[in-house]
Amino acid sequence: MASRDSLPSLETFRPPCAIILDSSPGGSGLSNAIHAFTTLIKNPIMRTAAKVLVCLLYVYGFFVGPFIGRRTALQKVLDGLYNPRVLPWVDERTPRLYVYSRADDMVPWDQVQQHAERTRSLGWDVRTEVFEDSPHVAHARAYPERYWHAVKSLWNDALVAAHVKGVSN
Repeated sequence: MASRDSLPSLETFRPPCAIILDSSPGGSGLSNAIHAFTTLIKNPIMRTAAKVLVCLLYVYGFFVGPFIGRRTALQKVLDGLYNPRVLPWVDERTPRLYVYSRADDMVPWDQVQQHAERTRSLGWDVRTEVFEDSPHVAHARAYPERYWHAVKSLWNDALVAAHVKGVSN
């Protein structure tokens, strides 16, 4: 039986974890919001109504919100992705995988790439898997072997990262 001294303490124990961002994040601009929330609406009248609603919410969130001390949920999420402690069990050593496609109709690939590059510039463990022709969040379906290889590789690195900080002597 292991002694208490040989077991990791709550301060040193680091469960294995990884972050996968599939076809995200996109930008926070008005044109991105309109495109993301209205692309799949086929009815032109409904699409126009949705565009107006998105514009109103955007104006409120990005112009009125700061004057009354409120940040939008999107702003909070985007800021949180640059926080190494976005979740209690995550830190800058947590491996992150950005999976995206140049053919994505909803989230521009270059915005995902910019986010990945900025995160990498912080010194974090970041890798990307870029597809040429798979639709939004359909990479696993279009290229299952390649997609799951990237996920398994990420998870193996997460296991290694957890072990490195595991038991201290």
